[in-house]
Amino acid sequence: MNICRILIVDDHHSIAQLLADFVAQQPGYEVAGVAHDAASAREACATSHPNLMLLDIGLPEKSVGYALLAEVRKDYPDINVLVFTASCTMQVVREVISLGAHGFLEKSARFSELVDAVNRVREGHTYLGAQASALLREAVRGGVKQTMAKQDLAILRGLARGAVVKEIATELDLSVSMIYKLLMKLRGKFSARTNEDLVVLAVAQGWLEIEAQPVTLNTAARGNAT
Repeated sequence: MNICRILIVDDHHSIAQLLADFVAQQPGYEVAGVAHDAASAREACATSHPNLMLLDIGLPEKSVGYALLAEVRKDYPDINVLVFTASCTMQVVREVISLGAHGFLEKSARFSELVDAVNRVREGHTYLGAQASALLREAVRGGVKQTMAKQDLAILRGLARGAVVKEIATELDLSVSMIYKLLMKLRGKFSARTNEDLVVLAVAQGWLEIEAQPVTLNTAARGNAT
């Protein structure tokens, strides 16, 4: 496997250095650079050619982080972006997804989950940490835009609230095999590798109505991989 070069963007110098030291110890990864503001992050993207950006969206304000994320996704589409932040609200999650982030992980997560998230994003998957996934499940509202078939929307709503395929099949009065077939069709149609990717896409595109519900992070909590 080729070496993945990671650019760390965090305005907290001590955290950025901790992350850099951690990344440097991981097989298959190396630090492409460390940036503490948007300007230096842009310069690093142009000169260091990272494969992945680990971005704290709140530097020094969320608007700055959002703008940087949008610029990177537009100007450097080959750079995958994993947002790694303490700012975990439904509004933040939805915004970074809509701007093209490949993943979202809370800073309360264990380093083992950070490794998992980086690996998943590196491979082209969409990754959501435990807090973000819970917010999506809790905030999903009834069906909306008619850009998708009613049945497909019903399946996505079920996935978003955490229902398993068997439960969705029962609710829609369809066979389990039929739900699997429909999910395979949806993943192919929207180039989604996983069911979670489908939910993220649906939220970002507005196919599922959601409502911002801020939560208070418990810094002692530790998320589990989803």
